[in-house]
Amino acid sequence: MLPSICSKGVFFKFFSPYCPHCNAMAAAWTEFHQNQKQNVHVGSIDCTSDESSKLCEEFNIQRYPTLIYCPPRTAQDTDYACFGYKGERTADSFTLFYVEDYKYSREKVRFPKLQMSFYPQKSFG
Repeated sequence: MLPSICSKGVFFKFFSPYCPHCNAMAAAWTEFHQNQKQNVHVGSIDCTSDESSKLCEEFNIQRYPTLIYCPPRTAQDTDYACFGYKGERTADSFTLFYVEDYKYSREKVRFPKLQMSFYPQKSFG
């Protein structure tokens, strides 16, 4: 069962603090979070931490940064999927993706069946 946080939709950023690309997009991700926190949950998942490594493994994270949007889910959804983001690394581009463009994404990602305890709560704003 999906955690209740997905009823609003959640946009994950899987990263490593040692990744120069991750550090370069940090300001845009923070701006996106500040502008959209009322509309979508924004998560930053540090894949190098022991606390988050299971989640990164379950999502099969291979490179950093990896951005994945999981749209709102209804009780009728039986084949729930999330969507990988491959666009520009700007706050406006992140917003456009979760509002509309994810519907056209070819980067479908299966949502892992995890217990809520796998979600580091401090990762969501």
